[in-house]
Amino acid sequence: MLRGIPEGTIATGAGIMTPAQMGVAIDEIASNDSFGAPIEGDNGSVQAGTPGIGNYDVQRYIIPTAVGGSIGKNSSVDGYSGAASVSIQMNPIYL
Repeated sequence: MLRGIPEGTIATGAGIMTPAQMGVAIDEIASNDSFGAPIEGDNGSVQAGTPGIGNYDVQRYIIPTAVGGSIGKNSSVDGYSGAASVSIQMNPIYL
Protein backbone atom coordinates (compact mmCIF):
# COMPACT_ATOMS: atom_id res chain seq x y z
CA MET A 1 0.00 0.00 0.00
CA LEU A 2 1.14 3.48 -0.81
CA ARG A 3 -0.03 6.10 1.68
CA GLY A 4 -1.11 9.42 0.21
CA ILE A 5 -1.05 12.86 1.80
CA PRO A 6 -3.71 13.14 4.51
CA GLU A 7 -6.13 16.02 4.20
CA GLY A 8 -9.15 17.30 6.03
CA THR A 9 -11.24 20.14 7.38
CA ILE A 10 -12.07 21.46 10.83
CA ALA A 11 -14.69 23.96 11.89
CA THR A 12 -13.31 27.21 13.32
CA GLY A 13 -14.75 30.30 14.97
CA ALA A 14 -16.44 31.36 18.18
CA GLY A 15 -17.90 28.53 20.25
CA ILE A 16 -15.91 25.85 18.40
CA MET A 17 -13.44 23.49 20.07
CA THR A 18 -9.75 23.77 19.19
CA PRO A 19 -8.25 21.09 16.92
CA ALA A 20 -6.56 19.44 19.94
CA GLN A 21 -9.89 19.26 21.77
CA MET A 22 -11.36 17.56 18.68
CA GLY A 23 -8.46 15.07 18.63
CA VAL A 24 -6.77 16.38 15.47
CA ALA A 25 -3.09 17.37 15.39
CA ILE A 26 -2.31 19.51 12.36
CA ASP A 27 0.82 20.51 10.48
CA GLU A 28 0.62 24.28 10.99
CA ILE A 29 3.11 25.09 8.21
CA ALA A 30 1.63 22.82 5.52
CA SER A 31 -1.92 23.86 6.47
CA ASN A 32 -1.29 27.55 5.75
CA ASP A 33 -0.94 29.48 2.50
CA SER A 34 2.34 31.01 1.27
CA PHE A 35 1.76 34.09 3.47
CA GLY A 36 1.29 31.97 6.62
CA ALA A 37 -2.49 32.50 6.86
CA PRO A 38 -4.90 29.57 7.40
CA ILE A 39 -6.74 28.34 4.29
CA GLU A 40 -10.43 28.72 5.07
CA GLY A 41 -13.80 28.56 3.34
CA ASP A 42 -17.38 29.36 4.35
CA ASN A 43 -20.00 26.67 4.87
CA GLY A 44 -23.67 27.13 5.64
CA SER A 45 -27.20 25.92 5.18
CA VAL A 46 -30.70 27.24 5.78
CA GLN A 47 -34.16 25.69 5.89
CA ALA A 48 -37.01 27.20 3.91
CA GLY A 49 -39.95 28.60 5.83
CA THR A 50 -40.58 31.21 8.45
CA PRO A 51 -38.35 31.65 10.30
CA GLY A 52 -35.58 30.34 8.10
CA ILE A 53 -33.38 28.37 10.50
CA GLY A 54 -29.85 27.46 9.54
CA ASN A 55 -26.23 27.32 10.48
CA TYR A 56 -23.01 28.88 9.30
CA ASP A 57 -19.41 28.09 10.06
CA VAL A 58 -15.94 28.56 8.66
CA GLN A 59 -14.06 25.44 7.56
CA ARG A 60 -10.26 25.41 7.80
CA TYR A 61 -8.52 23.12 5.31
CA ILE A 62 -5.72 21.19 7.03
CA ILE A 63 -2.94 18.64 6.65
CA PRO A 64 -3.34 16.44 9.76
CA THR A 65 -0.40 14.69 11.40
CA ALA A 66 -2.38 12.60 13.91
CA VAL A 67 -6.00 11.80 14.74
CA GLY A 68 -7.45 10.51 17.98
CA GLY A 69 -7.28 11.13 21.70
CA SER A 70 -9.89 13.87 21.78
CA ILE A 71 -10.15 15.58 25.15
CA GLY A 72 -13.44 17.10 23.99
CA LYS A 73 -15.77 19.40 25.86
CA ASN A 74 -19.30 18.90 27.10
CA SER A 75 -21.45 20.88 24.66
CA SER A 76 -24.49 20.69 26.92
CA VAL A 77 -22.52 22.34 29.75
CA ASP A 78 -20.15 24.82 28.10
CA GLY A 79 -21.87 25.34 24.72
CA TYR A 80 -18.88 24.34 22.58
CA SER A 81 -19.22 22.25 19.45
CA GLY A 82 -16.83 20.88 16.91
CA ALA A 83 -16.62 19.19 13.54
CA ALA A 84 -13.62 17.60 11.88
CA SER A 85 -13.19 15.41 8.83
CA VAL A 86 -9.92 13.70 7.91
CA SER A 87 -9.10 11.32 5.08
CA ILE A 88 -5.92 9.40 4.31
CA GLN A 89 -5.60 7.93 0.84
CA MET A 90 -4.28 4.38 0.63
CA ASN A 91 -3.39 3.12 -2.85
CA PRO A 92 -2.64 -0.56 -3.51
CA ILE A 93 0.51 -1.41 -5.43
CA TYR A 94 0.31 -4.48 -7.66
CA LEU A 95 3.52 -6.24 -8.63
